[in-house]
Amino acid sequence: MRHSRRNGNNDAGCTFPVFLMLVSQSIMFGKFEQGLSHFVLYALGMGLVVVTISVLALISKTYLVKRLRRILPWVTRISAIMMISAGLYVIYDWLFGHHLI
Repeated sequence: MRHSRRNGNNDAGCTFPVFLMLVSQSIMFGKFEQGLSHFVLYALGMGLVVVTISVLALISKTYLVKRLRRILPWVTRISAIMMISAGLYVIYDWLFGHHLI
C-alpha cells in the first residue's frame, strides 16, 4: 500500500505542473467555464490512460509485458521528442504569442 501511495505522489508531482499551467492559463486568459472544461477533460484523459493500462495489464499480463519491453526504447525516444517539442512550443508561445519579441 505504501508503494502505491508513493507512486501516486510521484506521478502527481510529474503531471501537476502541466495540469496547473493548462488550467491556470485557461482561467487567466479565457473564462472560468473554459478552465473548468480543461480541468474535466484533463482528469478524464488521465483517468482513461490509467484505467486502460490497468485493464490491459490485468487481462494479458505476459503478452503486454513482452510487447512493452520490445517497444520501450521507442517510447522513451518518442516521449523525449514530445517533451522537447512541448517545451519549445511554450517558449515560442510566450515569446511571440504575447508579443514579447
